[in-house]
Amino acid sequence: MSKFSLRKQLKSDRLGLSSSEIDDASLQAATHLLKTDLYQSSQSIALYLAFKNEIHCSKLIEQCFLDNKSCYLPVIKSNEEAFFVHYQENQKLIKSEFGIFEPEHSEDDVTDIEEIDLIITPLVGFDSRGHRLGMGAGFYDRVFQNKKHPFLCGLAYSSQEVEEVPVDDWDVNLDGVATEKEFKIFT
Repeated sequence: MSKFSLRKQLKSDRLGLSSSEIDDASLQAATHLLKTDLYQSSQSIALYLAFKNEIHCSKLIEQCFLDNKSCYLPVIKSNEEAFFVHYQENQKLIKSEFGIFEPEHSEDDVTDIEEIDLIITPLVGFDSRGHRLGMGAGFYDRVFQNKKHPFLCGLAYSSQEVEEVPVDDWDVNLDGVATEKEFKIFT
């Protein structure tokens, strides 16, 4: 199946989830991740604000603040550039041109990804080898390609796992994934 067809099918499936299904799965996935040594040993964590029924990071963001960890959120620009900025509790959020909320920021707020210990990524699909299917714009792949990057952990519904994600040369693999059923590391 092509990336386009697979993405379309998985996005459609995700849009059919109820608010309670999303909330329950998000809480369970967060609980699995929070129990890991990976989370416990990370002091700076990049997360995201959910869009179109993605598993949300609300519990993870809340826990980062409770644990005095630094929290970062992605900012996407129309020129296909993405970067991470430090996010403070109760910081004003603005809606981007893509309809995604992101922290109000200045150019000085951009953080080098090498300063981040753990990056939680949204996704549309993944497979048992850690291949990630994103929304199709390649923002995360461009940020991490040809760079030393921190541990990349997908946050997903278990139903988003597929037999095989088609892969291109520029795709960057996940190191692990947290779902409502488990946390697993790809080798």
